[in-house]
Amino acid sequence: GSFYAGGAVMIGYFVNHPLYTPPSASILIYGGFSAFVLGEVFSLLCHVSLARVPPSTIPRGFLFNYITCPYYTSDTVAWIGFHLATCTAGGWIFMLVHTIQMIKWARARHTAYLKQFDGREGRAQYPRHRHC
Repeated sequence: GSFYAGGAVMIGYFVNHPLYTPPSASILIYGGFSAFVLGEVFSLLCHVSLARVPPSTIPRGFLFNYITCPYYTSDTVAWIGFHLATCTAGGWIFMLVHTIQMIKWARARHTAYLKQFDGREGRAQYPRHRHC
């Protein structure tokens, strides 16, 4: 929605501004692009894995063995990579706000899973070693 549209406008303004200068260090450009691609591929794999999980089942496999919401983590890695490659003020602001929002959503999902899968009355126990 409007969150991503606002971010796109803010990033687009800085990247397309006549005074914009891309990063001179190729490590930022190639490293950032690599992180972006890696984050997007991991995000896709997370969503494919999650789509195969039956409702009311604890997600398992891939990054789900370690993190409650690996798709948020992967998305954040992709945005960090994007902004390393472009280095715009608006992009860094968007990435910071985006990361804060992803952390809020991940904490809420983690808390919901802990309540839903509490190990009582025959319900599965949510893995305690997973981080939000």
